[in-house]
Amino acid sequence: QNRMSIAQIATMLEDQGYTVLEIELDRGRYDVEMIDANGMRVEAYLDAATGAVLPYREDDDDRNDRDDDGRGDRDDD
Repeated sequence: QNRMSIAQIATMLEDQGYTVLEIELDRGRYDVEMIDANGMRVEAYLDAATGAVLPYREDDDDRNDRDDDGRGDRDDD
């Protein structure tokens, strides 16, 4: 599958007025942290092939905190 390079993603976002802070490829999509024209910090997920903004799902951040059994990293088990 063809995907846009990090440089292409950064250029596209900068052309839209964002200041890019960080871009990471994560689970087949780009996870981007940037600052908008109003100085607000923004995080977005972009399609790696097209650069289109993907819908944010609340559980995306929770996945990193869970073990394979889905219960989370708890030491009180």
